[in-house]
Amino acid sequence: MNEKIIEVYVVLLDEGTPTIRGTNAIDLENGLAKLLATQNYDPEDETWEFLPESIVKIKKTKDYKGNIIWLAYEQVKLG
Repeated sequence: MNEKIIEVYVVLLDEGTPTIRGTNAIDLENGLAKLLATQNYDPEDETWEFLPESIVKIKKTKDYKGNIIWLAYEQVKLG
């Protein structure tokens, strides 16, 4: 099975201003994705709303430039 990799944005916490970070994710289809860590992911430097390896619900939204992006908005608990 070929995994489809997509770009998903995750809200960063404790930044002082609303901030999102793009990262790769495996498209699990049906509005779900598995987040992957960025190459330079550092949990000491950035606090992601959903950690790498999390399964999340994603939705299309617009970034501050008006571009359509996928945004992680809810973690899915499996099992």
